[in-house]
Amino acid sequence: CPGRAKPANSETLIIPATLSTQDAWAKACEVCRIREEEMTRHVADYFKLPLAKLSGAEGHALKLIPETLARRHSVIALRQSDRQLVVATANPGDFAAEQAIGFVSSRTPVFEVALPRELNAALDSRYSPERAFESLIDTLSAWAIEDVRVLEGTTPEPVSVNDSEAATVI
Repeated sequence: CPGRAKPANSETLIIPATLSTQDAWAKACEVCRIREEEMTRHVADYFKLPLAKLSGAEGHALKLIPETLARRHSVIALRQSDRQLVVATANPGDFAAEQAIGFVSSRTPVFEVALPRELNAALDSRYSPERAFESLIDTLSAWAIEDVRVLEGTTPEPVSVNDSEAATVI
């Protein structure tokens, strides 16, 4: 890696193409005896790419990549411009992902490097409705309990037949 020492045993590292990106990273970290965060820096240096900040993902950019494509290639859209879409990935050499993202977004993909486990967690929190609900519950549970009031004994307000048949005013 330019500017940094190569990880130990990296010359002898052989990773089968059938392994998932997350499993490949785990094997590489094990063989090279380094932490995943350090591996992320090595991969980013090798490809001359910045490290991704997943917490700064913009919602409108996320909508440019369908969930099936995002999960298939383990990518998260971070931000966009008229011509480019910045995407977090753990596999910046994935040409198929680059082509697919360019096709569906009509923008040139620009990769940033992120940990596979962080990408998977981001995919779950951003695309899965049940995960979004869990995230909302976690956020609500962080608030002080006295800030929440439960209203008991309230019923819906009755609506007359005339009101329900009235024409909608626009």
